[in-house]
Amino acid sequence: MNIHIDHHDARDFSLNINGDLQFDSRDEALYHESMALPALCLAKPDSEDGLRVLICGGGDGLALRECLRYPGVSHVDLVDYSPEVLNLAGGELSELNRHSLKDSRVTIHLMNSIEFLEQCSALYNVILCDFTVPRTQEDTAVYTREWYDLLKSVLHPDGAACVNGVSPRVTPAAFWSLRRTIRYTGLSALPYRVCIPSFRGQGYGEWAFFLVAHRALTQQNLRFLACPVTTRQADLTRLWRGSRFARNERMLEAHMPVHSIRNTVFLDLLLNPEMEIPSLVPIYTDDVLSPGYDLNSLLRRIPVQQSCHTREMIETLARHVVGSLRSFDLRQLLNSILKKAAGLPAELLQELKALSVYLNEHSPDLDRFRSWGYKVFAALVITMVIANTIAPDNAFAKGNAGLGHASISRGYAGGFGGGRGGAEAVSAGANAGSGHISGSGYRSGGWGLGRPTDIYGNTYSPRIFIFHSSYPTHSYTQASGARAGNINPQQNGQKEQHKVLFVADDDMLVLDNGDVVLTLSNDAYLLLSGGDLLLMSSNSIDPLLTMYPDPNLFKTIRTQINAQILSATQQSQMRRDWLDWVGWTSALFPIVQSDRNEMRNLNDLIVKLNLAQSRLQMPSPLAVSAVEPVGSVELFAGAYLLPDGNVALRTPKRWIYTAGKTIIDGKTIKPCPKEISSLLLGVMKKLQKEFDADLKEEQINIMDLQQENVSLKKDMNEYQSLAFSNGYSYEVDYGTSTVSASRAIELTTTDLLRNEADMITA
Repeated sequence: MNIHIDHHDARDFSLNINGDLQFDSRDEALYHESMALPALCLAKPDSEDGLRVLICGGGDGLALRECLRYPGVSHVDLVDYSPEVLNLAGGELSELNRHSLKDSRVTIHLMNSIEFLEQCSALYNVILCDFTVPRTQEDTAVYTREWYDLLKSVLHPDGAACVNGVSPRVTPAAFWSLRRTIRYTGLSALPYRVCIPSFRGQGYGEWAFFLVAHRALTQQNLRFLACPVTTRQADLTRLWRGSRFARNERMLEAHMPVHSIRNTVFLDLLLNPEMEIPSLVPIYTDDVLSPGYDLNSLLRRIPVQQSCHTREMIETLARHVVGSLRSFDLRQLLNSILKKAAGLPAELLQELKALSVYLNEHSPDLDRFRSWGYKVFAALVITMVIANTIAPDNAFAKGNAGLGHASISRGYAGGFGGGRGGAEAVSAGANAGSGHISGSGYRSGGWGLGRPTDIYGNTYSPRIFIFHSSYPTHSYTQASGARAGNINPQQNGQKEQHKVLFVADDDMLVLDNGDVVLTLSNDAYLLLSGGDLLLMSSNSIDPLLTMYPDPNLFKTIRTQINAQILSATQQSQMRRDWLDWVGWTSALFPIVQSDRNEMRNLNDLIVKLNLAQSRLQMPSPLAVSAVEPVGSVELFAGAYLLPDGNVALRTPKRWIYTAGKTIIDGKTIKPCPKEISSLLLGVMKKLQKEFDADLKEEQINIMDLQQENVSLKKDMNEYQSLAFSNGYSYEVDYGTSTVSASRAIELTTTDLLRNEADMITA
């Protein structure tokens, strides 16, 4: 961690960590008051003991200072993993934070915040997440939905939290993705903007925070904020205006992915906000390299091939190359370069051949060789960058999630979609495109080691399915005289045990033999093999029921697997093109050898997915009604919940019905096997939880719209009154800026029309 204090004068200074501004003493109170005080005001103490506060990050002690001056705060746990920042807080920053770390109410925990929450059993009335903006994938762990699930578990039901956000203006995709991630856990998240001059001066734009709680939070919570302490810089009476976002801004959230451990998108959204490419900073001042050749000039002329790349990436690549310059056999390296030199510029090729002659005629002398070595280094950079033009995602190990996970065990006829897990992944896929490999599963972390892997390279816990089958394909018949719905294997059936090989989407798994499993709940699943569709339970090795093998379902699954094959094939080809250029550097760079492993594993994945396609034979349409029962709700493919509480199951030849205790098959009524009734109950409970969560979110959205409509009408009355009294050119507050009264009326009119349209469609 690189910590730097920049002194403006004898009194004022700013703190920078890894090059990012953390605060400026001239306006830091505006930041920390705006963050801490609203959450403290909204929290309701659950006992006479006062407010228990948790601060994650914030090792500088400034947010802690604001908490300690708030009446009723009885205890604060401060969790920060950086001893350097904490030492600074107790030393050079102690006057600014008013010696907050020494307060008797404070307990300091030098550890990772995730580890702290994982072992925490206490509940907190107030939680502040004052983390630095992430710059590595590891840093984004405290912005995932898994992190907010942890935060939710320790936040008191009547408590409030505040999360440091990012700029909704400079990085809008990252901002709205963060809000969607928080809300995905079931927490309410009220965003509000604050203009911090030092942040704006650094190009960060207006900053934002999220007020978070179990209960619904609206603009009114900020509008009528009652704070018992005097602020120095923040005007809390105007803070509510920063929570107003135009409709086109708010609509971005619906299209943003949820950031999770499985779907790490937050950093990519932060780093690629469609901004200008940063200006190039000279890299090399080390006198080991000859001043006779301007490498920075060379790097400035290397084209940036992708919108998600910057000059900084090229510089980083160059640093990796020069870091290994002293450790390789130069003659061997040169011979390898010459073998691939057909695509290099003629002038560069001539230089390399001259160098080869020189090496053959002279023993290396470092002092005399310095300028030549510098040109070799330049050649190596050029070769790597040429490879980047072929396969840029390999060169910089960049890439996003792609094809998107979705729930296809139900709702397949209308395309992918369904459960909440599916909603997360579909959104990611819609924004990312072609499905780049970004995880390590195909490089070293899972494939071939018994760990299921998805198209992104993410790995999962091993899972095994055990069931009866007959060879060479699964062939099931209904046993004579068996209870209705109890399907037994043929006499030659054998017990099989299969591992999950590939996670095709949130509920679709490909087994090591090519069979496809659609998970329905923790215990229930559909097994697809050949042209069969079988209802299975992990509690039974026999299939419970043979379902109607709807060709539309099989077609949808084949389409999904074909898309995965295409993505893996494209990624494999990219690595092949990349390795054609840089394979000779594998002795220098372990990452290149990892690329070889990744390409080999991707090719193996393609073979396995093609096997799944061959086993997933298209079924023949059978003579059974395809019309869904009137007023029904689809539970999964071929199963519908009817208005009277019965469940209709579509089998290959007819519909059967059950209420849990009996099965009605035509004119026959038989007892329902407990395995089937238990399975259906488990599926319905799972879906009920998903529907309840969706309904809760919709209700919160409607409440937000209603509250916003009330606020907008009050604003309109205020602007019209000011215009009548002072003229339409009179300057009024609008959000975080100042505009004329006429402009404020115009903007508010537009907002009212959009708000009313949203309420109609909600």
